[in-house]
Order: sequence, then C-alpha cells, then structure tokens
Amino acid sequence: MRKNRTAEKLGTNTYASPATEFAVDTRYDAYMRNSDRGDLRMKISVIIPTHKRPELLKDALQSVARQKLLPAEVWVVDDASDLRTQQVVNMFAEQLQVPTQYVRNNVAVGACGSRNLGAFLSSGDWLAFLDDDDLWQPDFLSETAARAQRNDVDLVMSGLQRQEKGQPDTARFTPDDMTGDTVLQYRSSMTGSNFLIRATRFAAVRGFDPAMTVFNDWDFLIRLLRNGTRYAVVHDPLVLWRDHAGDRIATPTARRADGIDKFLGRYGRELPSSMRRELRTTALGIRRKCTAQPYRYLELSVALAWAHGPAAALTKLIGMKRPLALS
Repeated sequence: MRKNRTAEKLGTNTYASPATEFAVDTRYDAYMRNSDRGDLRMKISVIIPTHKRPELLKDALQSVARQKLLPAEVWVVDDASDLRTQQVVNMFAEQLQVPTQYVRNNVAVGACGSRNLGAFLSSGDWLAFLDDDDLWQPDFLSETAARAQRNDVDLVMSGLQRQEKGQPDTARFTPDDMTGDTVLQYRSSMTGSNFLIRATRFAAVRGFDPAMTVFNDWDFLIRLLRNGTRYAVVHDPLVLWRDHAGDRIATPTARRADGIDKFLGRYGRELPSSMRRELRTTALGIRRKCTAQPYRYLELSVALAWAHGPAAALTKLIGMKRPLALS
C-alpha cells in the first residue's frame, strides 16, 4: 500500500495528515499499477471525505456495500477527528468484505484536501469519490466502469438525482460534447460523487484545488478537459444528491460568497455574461443577507441592483413580472 510521506501511522487502518493543504504530487503516477490503456482489470478505490455527519456517512457507506461491482478498497477521510465517525467506519469495515481504511486530518483541510489525501493513499488505478451526504445507486460503479472500458476514456460521469425540500426531484447530467474550450459555456452537473476517473488523470491535474471552496468540482472538470482528458456520460441518475438540514458547501454563508468571487476571479471572463451576472448577484445577495450593518446593507443593495442591470433593477423596484426592454 502506498502512503503519503507526510502521513503518520497511528494504528491499524488509521492515519493522520499534518498538512493544512494537500495537493496530489505528480510522482503519484510512478506508483500506479495496472493503469495501461486497454487493461481490462479495473482496481477501483473509493474515497469518502466526511465532516461530523456520522449518520449520513453510515447511509453513504451502505450504498457502497450495495454496489453490484464492489471496489477494491474504501478510504474514509475524516476532517474533524470525530469519534462517532470512526466508530461508524469500524462497524462498516467489520461487515463489508472490502478493505476499509479510516484517515483523520490533524487540521481541517476541507473536502478537496480530504479527497486528495485519500486518492494519494489509495492503491487503485481508478478512483471514485462519494460525499458523505450523497448516495450511489447499486449499479453506479458497474455502469461507469463498463462505460469507461467500452468507450476507452479516462473519466465517466453519471446523471444525478437532486433532492430539495419542497421541490420535486430533478435529474441532471453533463453534456456529452464539452471540450476545454467550451466547458464554461455549459452548466456542468459533475459533483464530488458522480464520476469515475483513471488515477493517472486525477494526478495529472494534481487533483482538487483546496483553494477553491466553491465550485471545486467544476474547476476540477475544467482543468481535466483542458489537460486533454477524454470523458463519457452515463445519463441515468445513478447518484442521489440529498437535501438535509446540516451545513454544506451550498449553505449561503460569507464563506460561500468568498468562494464564488474566487471562482469568478479565475474564470469570470470566460463565462457567458448571463452566467457571470448570476454568480455575481448570488454572491452579493449572500453578503447582503449576512451583514448586520445598515450602511453595508445599503451599499450591497446598490451593488446588487447595479449587477442585475438597470432593466432588472427597475423591474424589481416596481414589481413587474417581466423585465423592461430598455434601449
């Protein structure tokens, strides 16, 4: 088994990473086994980042156990050193006939850092990630693995079924024909849970970027396609994106607004104007909601109206249902 040199062994199946950020080293390629194109053997490693959600994690692990195609190993990376989380993993490890490793970070590195650490420690030539609040349908691994072999690609993304409280479930999937030049013209439905990727391709772009706290999956896909990664799509919704009351990346906090601004700083000029405006107004709206200072609220309201544009601002002001057509 490969180990990150910065990982300290604490005991059976338990490691700790002292790194505040973790980027996959390109030397990872040298450790890969059975990764030559055309090799029909697929050794799949599953990586699950988690943060103080033991009950949701239990459901996620059970969805791994129900896979028609079982992985070669499972790595659970705990970003909070939570005892209940470790107990859930230990219980699961005893029941499942798949080697299961528990990893805890000494410092919270976020989902991206946890995914990267799990990928670096894993031994598979293919990687599948599952967020602790998502679920896989039983044929997720078998369907994505079969598509990867059939299409001879390095990345396969499945459809996604999204649950939102008070709303009907919606199915989403990524377009089939994106390129590095066109990827920002689409609303990607790649998440941290609905793809299978060749480990060497994951390493080629140094994994997820821990600096991208929002849209890190979108950023990851952009870098993959611009690095020449070939992909295929399974349109069936094989992943369930669950709505729950706990905190998540999508929770409207100042941290999310900062993350949106960072994404815009990196890719904003390449986005369609409508998408750029939507993200900008979303960030401003979150900041306005979070502020308790009247002057700051007024300042953000003006900025928000300006970002929407004069037609939308006047429409909102006078309560019209359709935007005004201003010449």
